[in-house]
Amino acid sequence: MVVLLQKSAFMSMQKSLAGLSTYAFLLWILLEQLCNGGEAVPDTECPDKVLWKNLLTTYGPISLRPVRNHTHTTTVSFRMLISQIVEFDERLQQIKISCWLKQQWFDEFLTWNPAFNGNVSQLYVPQTDVWVPDITLYDNIDDHFEHVKDILLWISHTGLVTWYTPAILKSSCKVQVKNFPFDIQYCEMTFASWSYDSSELNIVYTNDSDATQNVFHSNGVWLLEKVHVKRKEYKFACCEHPWAYLVYSFEMKRSPSFYISNIIVPCILLSFMTMLVFTLPPRSGEKIQLGMTNLLALLLFNN
Repeated sequence: MVVLLQKSAFMSMQKSLAGLSTYAFLLWILLEQLCNGGEAVPDTECPDKVLWKNLLTTYGPISLRPVRNHTHTTTVSFRMLISQIVEFDERLQQIKISCWLKQQWFDEFLTWNPAFNGNVSQLYVPQTDVWVPDITLYDNIDDHFEHVKDILLWISHTGLVTWYTPAILKSSCKVQVKNFPFDIQYCEMTFASWSYDSSELNIVYTNDSDATQNVFHSNGVWLLEKVHVKRKEYKFACCEHPWAYLVYSFEMKRSPSFYISNIIVPCILLSFMTMLVFTLPPRSGEKIQLGMTNLLALLLFNN
């Protein structure tokens, strides 16, 4: 009798545990569905992660140009849009600008067929994992060279790599103050590869709608009038092939309203007041007082 009671109690305990396990399993599935938006989570990795791992496995050193034949030239399309003139130091003849850079090239080691890779046609990857061109501002006067933000590269399945990034550039600029404050300043910035000549890296520019858009924000003092781009080549004495570079020339016009209201108009008024001194009679006591007042006003204005 005792044995039968023990068996029945054991069987009822097993049923209770089985019921609890079933409820716990169902509850776990429900929570997983809620956390993933109601979609089932596969056991395999995402196709883009698997694709990127496979590409990195066969990529090779990032210090070598991305060509299968070393005699082929890598063409880099370069574009700079000036967004703001941060600082223009006329005494030191220096200019600092904020700009949007775009570099585009083909990487022969980053091509794939989307049909065999989960229909993935593009990837966003860090620039530290692949080769990037060493386009440098030759007119740079900053201690840390270009201040470029680490933005991800956009890679297409055809091997086209596009890099959009904001940057802060500082370079020298010759100042002409002959027509101040109605002057127009001309500055140039030269971009080229530091390591590769034109037989290895060819830098070009485009005149499409993306390269001619206006993103400039005026700072109240300088207005950006024109921007010209020219591609040139220079032959150094050390090397067999010339270096290709782009020269960005931009024209800035000073807004004279501030200087008219704060310099020109006060000078004209003070000059007119000084001429009024000669219209007063010599015996008038206000003549000396007016002259002294004008002199003090000029001294305060110069300070």
